[in-house]
Amino acid sequence: MTSSHSKSAFTLIELILAISLLATITVTAYVCLSTATRAWRVGVEAADAVNHGDYIMEQILMGLRSAYYPPEAEKVDDATGQYGMQLVNDGDEEDAQDSLTWVKVGSALVGADSEVANTPHKIILSIVRKGESENEDLDAGGLVLKSWRMSALPEDFDPDDENFVKPLLLMPGVVGLNFRVFNPKDNLEEGKLPGVPDEESSFELDDEEKWIDDDWTGDYTNRLPYAVETTLYLEPPDDRSDPIKVQRVTTLPTAFLSWPEKFGKSSSNKNADGSNRNQNSGGGNGNRNTDRGDRNRNTERGGRNRNTDGGSRK
Repeated sequence: MTSSHSKSAFTLIELILAISLLATITVTAYVCLSTATRAWRVGVEAADAVNHGDYIMEQILMGLRSAYYPPEAEKVDDATGQYGMQLVNDGDEEDAQDSLTWVKVGSALVGADSEVANTPHKIILSIVRKGESENEDLDAGGLVLKSWRMSALPEDFDPDDENFVKPLLLMPGVVGLNFRVFNPKDNLEEGKLPGVPDEESSFELDDEEKWIDDDWTGDYTNRLPYAVETTLYLEPPDDRSDPIKVQRVTTLPTAFLSWPEKFGKSSSNKNADGSNRNQNSGGGNGNRNTDRGDRNRNTERGGRNRNTDGGSRK
């Protein structure tokens, strides 16, 4: 008697199909994981760049708000730009390589331990392209700072000479630097601050027509603009991304000091908001005018007469 046994197994075609399906699933999972990992890495690097850029931007804004303009600067009758601002325009958008020069006080940008922090000093902000500088410290490229004090300089002082002023790489990875200044021509009538709103004229900092893209040159180099727009373009995390744009606008509280012809003989009689300030003190009489109101006080040995906004008393 003969017995028969039935045998079952995968055919070659079934085996090939199974392997192909497993390979497809593996490749798909790898691509998804690689894409997610790349997106996470790019996101982290972009966030770090933006955080660092925001910190540097705040330092720049603090430096601009600390712009220094002494009374003796009004006597400068030529366009030397000793205490004013100098803007050199070089390109637009992410290709911009502008440079901005001004005088400031305080530790912004230079650091509290800097030898110039406690004295008026001049600042130059610019950028250097990667690999284009002969200075090894700047070979990585980025935002570059130069600073030096305004007084006690040698006769042969040259800010372009690194023996006198050593450039500092403030932030690597900055591929573009663009500045714009608020146009003072919009409001140059007698007694009015450039760009400051009043009943007859007003301004908007987001009005594109009132910004200067070109150089701040000529007579303006010994003056300060009312506002400055600063734009940093940061190196993208990869070749497929665009440069990261960080942009801020700030006003310069001391700008009105550089426009003395708008306030009569001297701008020193103006408050920071442009209002009048007049103080006269003597042995018997004193008149003081402040933003809160007028107050007249007369003091004598025999009696006292005080007149305030609330009334009078004898």
